[in-house]
Amino acid sequence: MDYAYLASWVAAQQHCFEKQWIVQRLSRFENQYRIEFRKRKTYLQIDLANSSCFFSANKDLPFKESGLPGAFPDRLTAATLRSISLAENDRIITLHFTRVNMYSVTEETGLVIELAPRFENLILTVAESGVVIDCLKRISLADNKQRQVLPGAPYQPPETTYVPQRRIFTPPYTLSDGTETDDINRWMEANYYEDYLSRRAEKLISHKTGQLNKKVKKANRKLLRQREELADADKEKMYRQKGELLKANFHLLKRGMKKIFVTDYFTPDAKGIKIDLDPKLGAQQNIEQYFKKYRKSKSGKKKIIEQIKHTEAEIEKYKQQIFDLEDTEQFSELLTSQNKKEKKQSKEKKPSYKKLRIDDRWELFIGRTSTENDQLTTRFAKPDDWWFHCRMFHGSHIILRNYGKATRPPENLILLATRLAAYYSKAKNSKNVPVDFTSIRYVRKPRGSAPGYVIYKNQKTYFVDPLSIREAAKMVNQHETG
Repeated sequence: MDYAYLASWVAAQQHCFEKQWIVQRLSRFENQYRIEFRKRKTYLQIDLANSSCFFSANKDLPFKESGLPGAFPDRLTAATLRSISLAENDRIITLHFTRVNMYSVTEETGLVIELAPRFENLILTVAESGVVIDCLKRISLADNKQRQVLPGAPYQPPETTYVPQRRIFTPPYTLSDGTETDDINRWMEANYYEDYLSRRAEKLISHKTGQLNKKVKKANRKLLRQREELADADKEKMYRQKGELLKANFHLLKRGMKKIFVTDYFTPDAKGIKIDLDPKLGAQQNIEQYFKKYRKSKSGKKKIIEQIKHTEAEIEKYKQQIFDLEDTEQFSELLTSQNKKEKKQSKEKKPSYKKLRIDDRWELFIGRTSTENDQLTTRFAKPDDWWFHCRMFHGSHIILRNYGKATRPPENLILLATRLAAYYSKAKNSKNVPVDFTSIRYVRKPRGSAPGYVIYKNQKTYFVDPLSIREAAKMVNQHETG
């Protein structure tokens, strides 16, 4: 964070301390530290990752025990934050606290927040003498020849070549979404929660999606092998018949033969059949080899079918996770909801479709995978419901549940559903996407067709821009409150 922004923020916070800010507890998430205050929803967040500091009421991240040395909670709990200052030459903020100890003596403590890159640290000092009480990172002369930061030693700021820009930024401040604010604290908070965490979320989603796609490819290769094994196992009858034919023609078998032509008594017209032999084996061994393949095919067929079902369920689970990841926009959702979703999926036998309730008459349901699309369209949907799907692109089936049995959905609701269908398709990053919709009565799945494949008629086509379910929910809520 630039020195000038920190200077603007410190200058803007001085009026906050007209009322008491009494420390309740310290907490931590990764390299973020939070100072919570009694009877206040707002806390002070120290952002060591981005060299920043701001007040916030955001509760999304899972802050836990701070893990700071014991002197920090001992000296700061129940202490009152009196003021904030910024060093003249570098990005070092000091929080000034006072507290009456158990001996009725007023203690003045400074929490030095070093935000200079490579020097990020939290240092607790005695305000009057500047002696270090304790610190997050201890630095000895063996670590740094210029200074040491150790309990009992005088505090010394880091020596850097940084030259601060002597200016104060004035509003308005532009947020990442293009809007403006007059509040420098709001701007610094948004830099972390709406900009930095959004970029982290994108990277994390890309990383996790890549891992899941690799698992899908691996599982698909395994599924192909299992189906080949099943096809081989389906030859159990053929193996038994060839074994029986070799037994009947035992006297013709000789070692070194690669094949033999015999009459096939198992066919009505008793045609001739070629049976491959292992030239290294004798007559009895070749016979036993075919009966061994027969027994293996017979016993293994049931097991292979179970394995195929397990692999298909595994692929379905990965695809559901990919769908949910790609629909996640907030970093906090990745941390707090992903594990819950996985646990929920493992317990649920029925698919948990993504849904958006409009009102008492309408509700939208979105399939996440081909299998869910099948179930949503062919089993879940009722005769009065409406069906939406992106034309020419693979995507989710969307069902608009028609509780009121209306003859046709309102135009604004059709537009909402078609835009969602465009978003949940391969064309989600395009514009003017064609989306078909029709009554579910006109949607049919051909017998034996692949999961998710349907044919339909009497459709209407809208050309729309994609809309995420988050934005759709906002529009629905605004309509309700409006």
